[in-house]
Amino acid sequence: MSTSNPIVALIELEWTNYDFAKRLTLESNQPFFKEMMEQVQEDAEGNYHYLQTMHYATYGQYVEHSRERISFETFEEGVQLALRHALRTARAYRGWYSASSYTFRDKQVFQSLHNAMDHALMYSTIYGRLR
Repeated sequence: MSTSNPIVALIELEWTNYDFAKRLTLESNQPFFKEMMEQVQEDAEGNYHYLQTMHYATYGQYVEHSRERISFETFEEGVQLALRHALRTARAYRGWYSASSYTFRDKQVFQSLHNAMDHALMYSTIYGRLR
């Protein structure tokens, strides 16, 4: 994350959340894990599009950002990295939510913050079951 604009930073985080969930879903053979990661994918994609729309409404353009993938060797390593990333995303939303003075953002940003915490819980559950 290389920007001081919180919307751009969150767009990048959500894209990575989506990418992690998509790749981990393909690597898992456990239906329970797949179900949780598919939910993360759905939430992250919705959050990403909301943030892009928010950026467009605020700045008149969509964000072009790098789509660098974070590599991992094993499913377990990927889940651990995704967990750390979900926690980072929750902190970023919490910071933006706390600093935001725009009331029209509040409901969606609050929901996205809760999504990020849910994602961390899901990844933590998966990681615990792998250990």
